[in-house]
Amino acid sequence: MPNKKFNLTFDIDANLGPITRAMADFESALSKIAVPKSFQDGIDKTFSKLNEEIKNFEAISAKGFQNLEDISKADKSFDKILKY
Repeated sequence: MPNKKFNLTFDIDANLGPITRAMADFESALSKIAVPKSFQDGIDKTFSKLNEEIKNFEAISAKGFQNLEDISKADKSFDKILKY
């Protein structure tokens, strides 16, 4: 079967602004209260992973989507962001 080339257009609305603002608000609120160290360590680890995944998603998105693998990577990354 011969290779066929086609264009596929996606309209993706992945505005991470509300997520990053909510993170900053939550971190600010937590800094004003005393919590056990183990709880704070867990929160710090989660925020660190979330920040890393946001950067990963932004890097994937900035390159554009050239094939279905790129779309799959972005989808998996965004799912991780939502999980955190």
